[in-house]
Amino acid sequence: MVCAGVTGDVESIIRFLHRIAAILDTSRPDSFGLLHGAWTNGTQVEVEQLHRQLMEAAQVYNDRRRAAGSLPLHAACVLWRTAATQYWLQCDGIVLFQPGSAADPYRAYGAAPIL
Repeated sequence: MVCAGVTGDVESIIRFLHRIAAILDTSRPDSFGLLHGAWTNGTQVEVEQLHRQLMEAAQVYNDRRRAAGSLPLHAACVLWRTAATQYWLQCDGIVLFQPGSAADPYRAYGAAPIL
C-alpha cells in the first residue's frame, strides 16, 4: 500500500490516476500531477513487483486513454532515476501530463511523443 492508501495493484493504480486526472485543470496545457515521487520501502522483490505494477498501470491507462479518444487529456509516464543504484530509489514516480506540453517528459528529453 502506498502512502496515499492505494494498493499497488494495476487496477487500483489506474483508478488513482483517473481520480488525479479528474482534478487537473485541462484548460491549462502545462497542468500535471506527479505521483509516488519518492522511494519505495520493501524487499527488492517487493519493490520490483511494485515497479512492474506501476509500468503496467501507466501502459493500460494510456491504452484506455487512446481508446476513449481525447478523454482524459492527460497521459501517464513512469519516471526512472537512471543514476540510482539502490533498488528502492530507482522509480521516481508516475507523472500525468498533457502530451506536447512543457510538462511532457518525452518532449523534455527528446524522445518519441505519446499520442
